[in-house]
Amino acid sequence: MLHATFKMLTLLINSERDGQSDDKNHRLNVESGENRLASSPAIPLDAEQMQVLISFLREAIERSDQYSQAVALVRAIMSRRFMSAEFYDLMASMLEQTVRSSSKSLRDESGAVFLSYLINYPLSEDRMDQHMKQVVLNLAYERTEGRLSAIGLTTALIEK
Repeated sequence: MLHATFKMLTLLINSERDGQSDDKNHRLNVESGENRLASSPAIPLDAEQMQVLISFLREAIERSDQYSQAVALVRAIMSRRFMSAEFYDLMASMLEQTVRSSSKSLRDESGAVFLSYLINYPLSEDRMDQHMKQVVLNLAYERTEGRLSAIGLTTALIEK
């Protein structure tokens, strides 16, 4: 059921973007510490609904074997440049998954999503420093697979 719901929401968010629904310009601006609306492509959910959705996404990615639709939905949300404190926390969780996940494909997908987030999202200098330090710390992760994923992410980050 969760898989189907994520797939439907991904299609809805992507179709709203293509349909250009200008009357709903939702984006939370957490860098300024406010929940204010800013102009961006529309997301057909309000701030509270997005908060709940992001908590479901985080849970699905961390605890599920069926994460592919959850990651696809995260990518759709990223394409809208949605910002909230919960979304930034979700990205920190994605960074953790790059080394902690037992699934190579989830480690790779999490790394790709996190790399896109680092490059495309506005981050304060402190937040960027935290993320970069964590990327480097991940190189010393206890499991070999995690260290190899951390090396791959670090390499991709340097290349970008």
